[in-house]
Amino acid sequence: MEQMELMMTSKIEGGVTAVYKKAGVPSYEDNPLIECLPKLGEIKEVLDKLSCYPSSVLRSSPAHTRAAEMIAEISNMFIALPQHYELAEFIDSKIKQGYISRNPRLKLSLRCCSLIMRICSTAVLPPQTRSAAITKPR
Repeated sequence: MEQMELMMTSKIEGGVTAVYKKAGVPSYEDNPLIECLPKLGEIKEVLDKLSCYPSSVLRSSPAHTRAAEMIAEISNMFIALPQHYELAEFIDSKIKQGYISRNPRLKLSLRCCSLIMRICSTAVLPPQTRSAAITKPR
């Protein structure tokens, strides 16, 4: 499997290394926007990352303070279920589908982007008149 690495600079964090991996789906091939996205991961790994449990420090607290602390932390508790993984898969596929038409390696995609930019930069919007919006046909 061929991999390319590209260093992209970021003003916030200094630098981010993008690792491009073949997507394995024909419609995603040769699209750097899709190939640099991280893999979603296995269901257990994703559910573990999504879940948020009370801290284990609370279990070692004295009983009289543990109840109050647990009530404060319960609002942040989240138990991820298989449906949440399905939602993550759905969002992942929608992001990738949105990138298909934005492939910077396709000439058509580049032409569409430059055309849209030209139209936006030269567009003159007609002035809206208040009287036209208020008048009703009789």
